[in-house]
Amino acid sequence: GVKHYNWPVLTEELCHHTRSSQYVNAGYISNQLYMRILAAIANDQQLDASQKASIKLMVILAYRTGLRVGELVKLRLCDVEDSSVRTIFIVNNKIGNNKSISARRKLPLLYLLHPDEFKLFNNWCGERSALAIYADEPLFPAKEITREPFNQQKLSRYVNSVMRSLCPHLNHTFHHFRHSCLSNFQFLVEREYEILSRLVNLDVRQLTALSQKVIAHPSCAIERYWALAQFAGHACPSTSFRNYLHFNQWILSLKIAAQNTSLSKDLCKNMLNYSSKKVTRRLIENGSKVVSYSSLNQHVTSLFPLIDMKPVSKPIDTTSLGVDVRRTTTIMTTYKVLEQYQDDLAIETLSIRFNLPAEKIQRWV
Repeated sequence: GVKHYNWPVLTEELCHHTRSSQYVNAGYISNQLYMRILAAIANDQQLDASQKASIKLMVILAYRTGLRVGELVKLRLCDVEDSSVRTIFIVNNKIGNNKSISARRKLPLLYLLHPDEFKLFNNWCGERSALAIYADEPLFPAKEITREPFNQQKLSRYVNSVMRSLCPHLNHTFHHFRHSCLSNFQFLVEREYEILSRLVNLDVRQLTALSQKVIAHPSCAIERYWALAQFAGHACPSTSFRNYLHFNQWILSLKIAAQNTSLSKDLCKNMLNYSSKKVTRRLIENGSKVVSYSSLNQHVTSLFPLIDMKPVSKPIDTTSLGVDVRRTTTIMTTYKVLEQYQDDLAIETLSIRFNLPAEKIQRWV
């Protein structure tokens, strides 16, 4: 190019390749694919009811909270707060340690999960509390009555196989649930609630409350991307940006489109390859000599077909997932509730822990 076309000499490399160059295996799981994954797990005849329920809940938590697979399998019953919010605590324990010091955090499930998913989680916690002998037993055991946690390699391999059977050309992995969650959360940071509602099938009011609980109130001066990094368990926002936030261009385009700026007629001619008359006829309003960005954006958008994003939030069809949210109280559950009541636990706490109406417990005692 320099010799034949008089191009300028490049004094630096365009790309710097070193042995330490980082490769990010990025991937995004849409809400539609997420629902298909849950349905496929529910319809797997090789799993028993307990295995189906535990795997589905781990997938739900991975998609909604961005938890790593190692953090999921080491959750214990005592890591789930006995409150209406159902906050979970990601801490080091005897099952396993966090990836780093920054990974220690707490996540309010009431605001993170779809209401139907939250009911499923409460049912699971109630059943596990009735079966468990000790509070430090795994929340997701390998078998129904065991203190052994779910094997994370087996969990990853199984869910990977389900995803690749549904979308073989995408080569998804379990870790892409985390990529998807954190990429979605960037819309929460930027308070683009309408778009995020369509992406994750959550109500705008719930997303607004989630933003205030996780990212901070709009009036708060805290740096929002530091709050996102804390939610993700990262030491700083650079880790989140470098590896997990894949919608930067989309969000940037939204911010530019929202600006009230003007463009010259000559610039629009060059951008669109239009004549002066065509620019005047299609883009200029009320005899102005400049083009507003909103007019340009509206015109360019009209040139391309748009995907119709259906309104949400829609209820999750729990029956299609093979889950019945209605529960019958077993004798074992009743015994455990009365036993812990004798240990001076409040009825309100027992109601939350075992996911039972307080009125029913009051009748028992």
